[in-house]
Amino acid sequence: MAEGLIIVEDLPMLFDRRSRALIFADLHLGFEEDMAERGIFLPRAQLKKALEALEKGFEYVDAEAVVIAGDVKHIFGKLGRYEQYELRQLFDFLKKSVDKVYLVRGNHDNFVAPIAKRYGVEVVNELWLGDTLVVHGHKLLPEDSKPRLVIMGHEHPSVALRDSLGSLTKIPCFLSMPLRRGCKLVILPALGIYQSGTSVSLQRESYLSPIVREEGVLEEAVPYALLENEGVFELPPLKYMQDLLEAPSF
Repeated sequence: MAEGLIIVEDLPMLFDRRSRALIFADLHLGFEEDMAERGIFLPRAQLKKALEALEKGFEYVDAEAVVIAGDVKHIFGKLGRYEQYELRQLFDFLKKSVDKVYLVRGNHDNFVAPIAKRYGVEVVNELWLGDTLVVHGHKLLPEDSKPRLVIMGHEHPSVALRDSLGSLTKIPCFLSMPLRRGCKLVILPALGIYQSGTSVSLQRESYLSPIVREEGVLEEAVPYALLENEGVFELPPLKYMQDLLEAPSF
């Protein structure tokens, strides 16, 4: 995928060997609370599943830092009561596990700074790990930045495959692709269990991120399908998968 970067077992996380940072994105704590206010009641499982995944991740890698690549929370216009509780639980767990925790601000991360500060979580708009740039992905990269590698979230990528009988399978994936500025981009799948996200395709307009829409070389994009309890499977570049991929709907 990229030198010094590994996928942590069957988890939606990356480990950067050089900085010893465990990186994940798009947990969207508070999603169940937001849905309940809209009359849709879901099991409150996001935090539980995330903590289980993180505990497993810390067993596999010797991390010294955690980087959240945006959207740790979900509700846009406020900080929900249960959302606050879950953020406190998450930040407390992380600070007991590693020395440094960074939150790269995503488009959902409004009102999170006071709680983050209380737990010593540093909130930034972007984070450099040597020559690797971590962003959320909802904004264009600075024109003058020249990273070797960009890591982002925001898209919640998944592979939607339809077989000859018409059955559809949607699998979360990492997505690696060249950028036109000459570096590589790696997109993280969502840690949140309710965030199925964007089906990868060659249709540029189907992507949320302006980075992908304007700079991504989609024909060379490679999905790494994430199968729980099975591992990670590298798929062919998208240019070879046109007939298998389910076309996204707009």
